[in-house]
Amino acid sequence: MEDILTSLSTYGYISLFIYSLGGGFFGIVAASTLSYMGKMDMATSMFVAFLSNYIGDMGLFYMARYNKDMIQPYMAKHRRKFALSNLLVKKYGDFVVFIQKFIYGVKTLVPVAMGFSKYSFVKFGLLNIPASALFVAFFGFISYQSSETIIQVATYVKSKPWIYPIILIMIGGSIYLYFEKVTKKKG
Repeated sequence: MEDILTSLSTYGYISLFIYSLGGGFFGIVAASTLSYMGKMDMATSMFVAFLSNYIGDMGLFYMARYNKDMIQPYMAKHRRKFALSNLLVKKYGDFVVFIQKFIYGVKTLVPVAMGFSKYSFVKFGLLNIPASALFVAFFGFISYQSSETIIQVATYVKSKPWIYPIILIMIGGSIYLYFEKVTKKKG
């Protein structure tokens, strides 16, 4: 366990940056918990997560705007989620830049949907700054404050490896049911 913590404190910022390019909720939780344990610096972790989250969303927007042919095959596999993303953009407008970061499963598709539209690249970039900061600060603060509980749960789960599949099934099932409900045709 000590080897893992030493490795994370050495390579944790690089791992956090790479992981946060795609959203990074669990990376922020891990970095906050490691900061609580004294293995990482909280301010540096949150800045790295913010910067990476911002760059990731801007990259998705840019690719959708200027490399549509490259992204189109991916969109075919996620039509329902992409349709939900488009509905969110139409319904909430600018505010969707903030909301999308908190909705698992569509947070990577909303910047793509906005990139496909005529939405301003500069406007998205400016709104994405406070949205990324809010996302990182929210989960970073909650995770840091809950670190003692997170450590206790992790210790308990580590001692009972049969719990892993149950947790994965519960999380996967919850996400599946959420998308089934949200994207179901009415009528």
